[in-house]
Amino acid sequence: MTGLVAAPAVIVTALAMLYARFGGIAQTQGALAGLAAAAAGLVVATASRMAAPLLRRRWRLTAPFMLAAFAAVGVLQLPLPYVMAALAPASVALVWRRPG
Repeated sequence: MTGLVAAPAVIVTALAMLYARFGGIAQTQGALAGLAAAAAGLVVATASRMAAPLLRRRWRLTAPFMLAAFAAVGVLQLPLPYVMAALAPASVALVWRRPG
């Protein structure tokens, strides 16, 4: 277990030290802004790939929960853990009662 945690911990610590030293430089800030945009794009692409099969098979059940989550987090800016705590049990209960 230590081997799985030690290497990433060393990498993150080294990156934190580099950021502390070079974080104020404009080029570094620009590079990090570009990396943040790329990471956001990867998250959106992954979410769309995960949602596509659900929307194809059970769109009447899944679409309302997806829209509710988007509205709560994206529009109303509610904290994601609270939204997940409310929507996850409801969605599981709905699908559990409905076979197929």
